[in-house]
Amino acid sequence: MNVTFFMQNPPKGYSGGRYFALLMAIATGRRGHRVTVISSNHSEQFEDLANLPGQQRINFIVSKRFEFSDYVNTTDIVLLVPSMSDDETLYLQASRCTAQFDARLILLNFESPNWFNSMSPKPRDEQLWRHWFTYGRLATSILCMAEESRRFAKDWFVYPDQTPRFFVCPPSVNDQVLRAASSAQEKRILVFARFSWSEQKGSQDLERLLCAEFSGHTLVLVCGLGQVPDEFVAKLQQKATEVGMSVEILCGLSEEAKAKEYRRAALVIFPSSFEGFGYPPVEALWGKCACVAFDLPVLREFTSKFTYFARVGDWEDFKNCMLQALQNGPKGGRFSRWRHARYFSLRSLGARLEREFNSAQKQPPNRHLLSEFQSSSSTAPGTG
Repeated sequence: MNVTFFMQNPPKGYSGGRYFALLMAIATGRRGHRVTVISSNHSEQFEDLANLPGQQRINFIVSKRFEFSDYVNTTDIVLLVPSMSDDETLYLQASRCTAQFDARLILLNFESPNWFNSMSPKPRDEQLWRHWFTYGRLATSILCMAEESRRFAKDWFVYPDQTPRFFVCPPSVNDQVLRAASSAQEKRILVFARFSWSEQKGSQDLERLLCAEFSGHTLVLVCGLGQVPDEFVAKLQQKATEVGMSVEILCGLSEEAKAKEYRRAALVIFPSSFEGFGYPPVEALWGKCACVAFDLPVLREFTSKFTYFARVGDWEDFKNCMLQALQNGPKGGRFSRWRHARYFSLRSLGARLEREFNSAQKQPPNRHLLSEFQSSSSTAPGTG
């Protein structure tokens, strides 16, 4: 099978959505399929995954305008990885590739706006998702990362002339590097922070969690994208000093270094009020650390038995859960955690994707919509 991914990538830094898409490409290549990734930039994330089986099978093409004609001579599946960019070129090129090769288009849905705005403390304009909606009409299938995601997607991707197939394919983690990591556990509280356009992540409220009960612990902020504001760092360090804690900020960690931090941590905290999936509670399963998170349905879906849950938005309850987790340790036995974690392995992801790609190929292509798209070179499909 030939599978072509179209995606934007930041040249540097970490993006959870891009990470999932790259792992999908690698998992597909690992199954023996021919995979081409048409990317806007070189990707540090992709290069950091070089040791994974299947990565070397990927034909990774960098094209600012997502040109594919010189690199793709046939494809069965086009997987469109959307972004919040206003530039429509990514979508146009993915649709042209789909039409040219009579392929099946799959749209990756990270989160539909009706879901995001029902949970996030700061709603966003639904117009930010307009390209997702417009080109979802051309899709044979829409890939959702969770059942909770699919529930909202079915109510938003609604078209008068076609109904795409919605399927759930949870991400994988980099289980190879997480299994191999080794380090003694220390009095470290690990949090993955983000401050740019990410009010839902809760990073700006971390100061609320510092207290004398955590004296002797180090709060470790791992920042994968953007910068940590200086004013925030100064306030956090001042509060930490007052309560006998310390603060460590780590930026741009490699996969190996990130995995080692999970091993070093006594506790992972995840104070997000909205997630499309949520990697840290799942990645924590591979370590020996407990995990505390706000009680989001999507997190319950994947790590219900293994995460300490606090009431959403209740920082005092979150702090109490942290104290309980440090006292009692990780939830679930070692074997139970390992068995559950296997579902999120790269091997499992490859098998899930292969089943869904086979199912997509059995669906008739949206030829009438693609023909409508091809007949108009200046307007988006369905709007001309």
